Amino acid sequence: MKRLLCSLVVSCFTLPVLSVQAAHYTLTSQTQEATAYQGLALVKRQVILTVEQAGTHHFRINGLPLRLNPDSLNLQAYGSSDVVLQHFQRVTPQPFEKPVPDKAEAQLMEQLKALEKQLDALTTREELNEIQAAFLKLFMQRLQAPPKNPAAEELSVKRWEEALQFTLKNQRDLLTSQDSVEQLKKPLQQEIQRLRQHLAYHRQHHPETQSVDVQMSFAKPGRVRLELSYLISGVQWTPVYEAQLKDKALHLRYGGEIYQQSGESWDTVQLKLSTATPQLNQIAPQPQSWQVNAYDPRAVNNLPSPARRQFSNVMPAPMVEDAMSEAEPVAEVPAQISDHGIALDFTLPGQQTLVSSHVPRQVTLATREIKASTTYKIIPRQSPLAFLEVNLTNSSGLPLLPGKMRTYVGDSFTGVQALDLIRTGQEARLDFGVDRNIQVKWTELERREGRAGVLTDKKELIVVYQAEVTNYKKDAVDIRLLEPQASSPHPEVKVEWVQGEPVPSQVTEEKLRIWNFQARPWEKKTVRMTYRITYPQDVTLSF
Repeated sequence: MKRLLCSLVVSCFTLPVLSVQAAHYTLTSQTQEATAYQGLALVKRQVILTVEQAGTHHFRINGLPLRLNPDSLNLQAYGSSDVVLQHFQRVTPQPFEKPVPDKAEAQLMEQLKALEKQLDALTTREELNEIQAAFLKLFMQRLQAPPKNPAAEELSVKRWEEALQFTLKNQRDLLTSQDSVEQLKKPLQQEIQRLRQHLAYHRQHHPETQSVDVQMSFAKPGRVRLELSYLISGVQWTPVYEAQLKDKALHLRYGGEIYQQSGESWDTVQLKLSTATPQLNQIAPQPQSWQVNAYDPRAVNNLPSPARRQFSNVMPAPMVEDAMSEAEPVAEVPAQISDHGIALDFTLPGQQTLVSSHVPRQVTLATREIKASTTYKIIPRQSPLAFLEVNLTNSSGLPLLPGKMRTYVGDSFTGVQALDLIRTGQEARLDFGVDRNIQVKWTELERREGRAGVLTDKKELIVVYQAEVTNYKKDAVDIRLLEPQASSPHPEVKVEWVQGEPVPSQVTEEKLRIWNFQARPWEKKTVRMTYRITYPQDVTLSF
């Protein structure tokens, strides 16, 4: 069968134009777009072909990573109705095939080969210097040795001088040569070592590739655009936020932290970040049920100290004053946001270049201002600290996905925490650190023991607690004081709530009691709580 010839032009926006006369042609695609998900990325590549002769033509597209998901590989052809995509298939390298180095690897190998050749020349020169040194040593020994034939004529003064000059000159030349070799050899060895490390790093991050064979038929000369797409692992992005509480509003910077460790480099691509199904991640301190149990002396040594129970996991982040500058902040261009109903796509402005690396890149996706109010969350039984809460309704038009959030009150940095999922329109409370100007004190006021009743052998214990909250701030503050439900794992120990003074503002289904009140400057608020505990006489309580 007569082999068909065609003239082929390859281009991709800024790709160079290449004309070829061949029925079988090897192509290199250009990455145009990359969409990062959680753990994966959808990569799109493109090749534009112009075929000047009708017929069936075969193309091989090289440079695809071996790590791509083969089930996700897809190829689409866009052109006139006279072009038909007949088939395409992956072509993986065979075990016996030697991988062809890419351009960057070939340049590194060429530089390394040239330096190693120079090092070999220096090594040869060093060996010759050693031979010359051995010869001079032997020459001096022979010169100083007594003649074997005493009757032989002794060396004249002139011949001694000539021999001495010969020896000194060669020794000087030898020392100069040795110094030159040492000065050249060390930096050359260091450069060779650097290039070898660079080559190893390049091969690690530019692994062996695979290809795709494409067969197409053209009824007449025409132009077609091939688009390859595939999923590849090693890519993920995490939302990051900067939240500044200022003038009764929350100034929110919605950003993303991208990790690209796929093994391939993305040069001047359209980069998108797409939301995945978020998983809830709660980190704010939650009220914990306290227990009244039977006393077990074996467990005493395993209990944490009161200080550790009191302060564990609730120590505040250090307050760091933000450095202020007289210059105006530089404007950041936000991403273009596309809402697809079940997911959002953030298309970053301009073209991005992102090489495979363990170092993340941070980008700005959006900025929003949300109205907010503040309260202080206090759980006096668990902690003597007052946690500043920002209350808001997510009116940003975007879901706030789980991620890291840096918090500021005014210009003061108050810490880093994990943000839970906040859907659009959802109310939320955000933690903004600890305020030392709110003093919290927890006291056990009274314990009264007695019998639980005339017709029972059980004992009764009445326990009264008091929480004191003092506002040392110059402004009035809203307080939200929480008391978790008490319980006991012992089947015969029962803990009952008697009363609260004042009465709780709210009792949840989980029996969490909440007091909402306002404290004026320098005002002290007190809350008393009374419990009744009934238990068998042979049981010693521990709480």
